[in-house]
Amino acid sequence: MHDLRSLRVLVFWTAFSCLMFELLIARLADFFIGFRNSFLALPVTFLGLALGSLYVHFRPQVVGRFTVRGSLFALAAVSFSTLAIVLVILTRGFTIIAADDAGFYLGDAAAKTAIFVAGFIIPFFVFGRILTLCYHVERDHIGRIYSADFFGAALGCFATPVLFHFISLPGVVLVWMISLSAVVVFFLKANTRVTAAVVAGLLALNVGFFYAVRWLEGSVEYQYYSREEDAPKTREIASRWNEFSRVQLVRFEFKNERRSHYKVIHDDGRSNVHVRAFTPGRTTMPVVLDALESPFIMGHDIKDALVMFAGCGDEMIRIRELSGDKARVTGVELNPACVALPTSAPELESMRIADFFKLPDVEMRFMEGRAFLMQNDKKFDMIYVGSSAPTALQVTGHTRKYLYTKEAMREYLRALAPHGVLIFDYQGTNFIVQILKVLAAEEGFAPIDDKVILLRSRFGKNRPTTNDLLFSKDGFTDEDVKRLTGFHAEAADMVRYAPGIANPKAADKALVKGPLIDAKEIVTDDRPFIIDLDFSNYRPIPEQATLQDLRAYESWLRITTLIGLVTLAGLFITWASWSRERRAPAPALAYLLISGFCYMLVEVALMAKLELFMQDPAVAMATVITIFLLTTGVGSLVHQRLISLVGIRVFPFVVAALVLLAIPALRVVLEYLVGLPLVVRLLVVAVVTFPIGTALGAFYPWLVDRLVATDHGSNVPITYGISTLASVIGASFAMTMMIPWGFNRLLLLGVAGYVVLGVLIVVHAGLLRRPLFGAS
Repeated sequence: MHDLRSLRVLVFWTAFSCLMFELLIARLADFFIGFRNSFLALPVTFLGLALGSLYVHFRPQVVGRFTVRGSLFALAAVSFSTLAIVLVILTRGFTIIAADDAGFYLGDAAAKTAIFVAGFIIPFFVFGRILTLCYHVERDHIGRIYSADFFGAALGCFATPVLFHFISLPGVVLVWMISLSAVVVFFLKANTRVTAAVVAGLLALNVGFFYAVRWLEGSVEYQYYSREEDAPKTREIASRWNEFSRVQLVRFEFKNERRSHYKVIHDDGRSNVHVRAFTPGRTTMPVVLDALESPFIMGHDIKDALVMFAGCGDEMIRIRELSGDKARVTGVELNPACVALPTSAPELESMRIADFFKLPDVEMRFMEGRAFLMQNDKKFDMIYVGSSAPTALQVTGHTRKYLYTKEAMREYLRALAPHGVLIFDYQGTNFIVQILKVLAAEEGFAPIDDKVILLRSRFGKNRPTTNDLLFSKDGFTDEDVKRLTGFHAEAADMVRYAPGIANPKAADKALVKGPLIDAKEIVTDDRPFIIDLDFSNYRPIPEQATLQDLRAYESWLRITTLIGLVTLAGLFITWASWSRERRAPAPALAYLLISGFCYMLVEVALMAKLELFMQDPAVAMATVITIFLLTTGVGSLVHQRLISLVGIRVFPFVVAALVLLAIPALRVVLEYLVGLPLVVRLLVVAVVTFPIGTALGAFYPWLVDRLVATDHGSNVPITYGISTLASVIGASFAMTMMIPWGFNRLLLLGVAGYVVLGVLIVVHAGLLRRPLFGAS
């Protein structure tokens, strides 16, 4: 027999380790298999958990062999060994390919992704097996056991980003290993000699693993500019994993030494910034026709400048030099490591970057860009939005996407001084122009024919919709345009559109002067993705050209993953339900599928919307999801009392109403409460999420209670598997369809799902008078 307290501790630490391990591999995925494939970390987690549950369902004899100590040893052994093996293979067997070149190394990417998925699904299988066994053994106390799962996951979710803020990957892995080792020792129950030997062995393993991880992740090889004839050698000078990315300071050494330079690179090169030397008192004149130098070419007097995505100050230094060493320059950068690495590296000391940031008229703000715009009251003569890797803007887990929405554009315009210039460097300009046209119509400064200049970017010659964009609410003068078009021999051809030029490019003229597009196509905070999914041209087996087009590849991968996971989950569900003897009742299966699917729709949508409210992706991860998991655990703990308030026939309709009310509530929160202090914002998040999270936590344990009460207790193992498979489908569906649909439509689909669940229960219990959904 197993005592309830021990099992609750086991579930708590299993869930803690599982969630922390999930977040660890999610960070590893961005770097090792690329940000386009990294979203697979979440489906891998749920699929592994489901397989562990199915194993218990098909092998019921494992229940008799289940022990807490044996489970913990298996968990620690499998987790440690899997992480070690996968890290060795990925670091010693593969090269990190820059994101822009990844489409030309698809075999390499596929191999790495396959190893990642196959390797890391194993520990989650063990996690799922242990949790299912605990639920089955203590099915009469399912509320207390299931709540321990959510409470442990909440702790893991809170601890991981906080740890990454202070220490790098090897240290976070060490903390995870120590916590799991401590639980193993706690349940060891051996004599002093054996305990001491186990402690010594685990201590040696933890320390050795720490140094091994530090050596492995620091010894990777990079391949950048791989398609150039003069491909450089790369040398990593320093690196740091934090809550945002793996940041590395890299020296690029070309055969032509004049091309050699330093860069700060994020993960697999999805974003990188140039490192520029600072010379005190240096002034320069414009020498190239590009986004940053254009205001100075036009002769604008730039006294105050704002640089978004400021990196380590490259553009800030250029603006200072172009202004005659006079402009007051403010930079906004999310990741402090962008400045910390180059300013602390002895090799770069002569570049004097740290001295630049000490100037009295230079300010670097390390915060989320949208949060800065919302809190800023200063007016700027120039707002420069640096290239933010257009290929990465469809990433679903990054707040960067909220700097290109209609609401963000309104904040940019609010921060412009009279005659100020808003600049987007090397961006997909079509959607920005459309947003500006809508805002001009709403705010009374339409049309924008004389307010826009489009330049062919020096970096985007082969991307026709990727340009430099200049915008001024007061419009550009004939003299401004004349200075640009006459700057050098090729300047007139580089100006794709400007007011008054004789031969603007037809497509760009139509873009600026054409009619407003449908409001549903505008990029907003509710649908902040500029790159849509192409369902109409989808083919299961794509052409080679599709795979090498980064945007087409992203679309194909997400759609294929969704179809594949839905198919796989359907096969597993059919397989698990094939045996009549152990098959759960059909209404119970429908209940689990609907509730599990809708849970992920609601969770993903709420987290995405509140991510902006918390103003920092790390804070959002450490607080919003943690609060949601805690409230879900509370709902599991009090599920019987909670559902008895209205009865199960009404409860799904109440949940649907709560989710529906969250849509206008979140609109109010995002429009009026963003400027509140952090502590108050946390309270707001708790108020918004508590009723929904608590209600969602009651569904699963209530069904387990009913299965036990109606003599279907042997079906408990499969219930967790079915619920988790439904979460696989729900998570994949939400993370795919949020791109074309937005977040509110996901919430509305969740509302519809809970209504359907309510109808199912009413029909089954009320009209058919079947016992499963009867009184508790």
